[in-house]
Amino acid sequence: MLSSVILMSSLTAVIANAANDSGTCGNNLTWTYDNTSKTLEISGTGTMTDYPNSLTLNSAPWKDYANSIQAVIVNNGVTSIGKNAFRNCSEIIEVILPDTLTSLGNGSFNRCGKLSE
Repeated sequence: MLSSVILMSSLTAVIANAANDSGTCGNNLTWTYDNTSKTLEISGTGTMTDYPNSLTLNSAPWKDYANSIQAVIVNNGVTSIGKNAFRNCSEIIEVILPDTLTSLGNGSFNRCGKLSE
């Protein structure tokens, strides 16, 4: 009976991780991707890391979701978007930026063809 409980608990953790992913993207910034809503959210305070330029690849930590992210929400406290942060995220259709944002890095939304404004 105990092994069934442990197995079920492990399976629940695997399913939960499949729906969401997260990590860091600056000294005081974190990111969370929700696979259900296709939304990437950036939270914390300060500047975002810059990412290397590549014409065909995204080198940001959310690169595995570059072809599925549809919305980006950057919360208050974030002061900059890193260079090439969302480069080649071809499915983004909505971006919400905070009042605290003071700079956008070069190429931050380059090759985001569905982003209209």
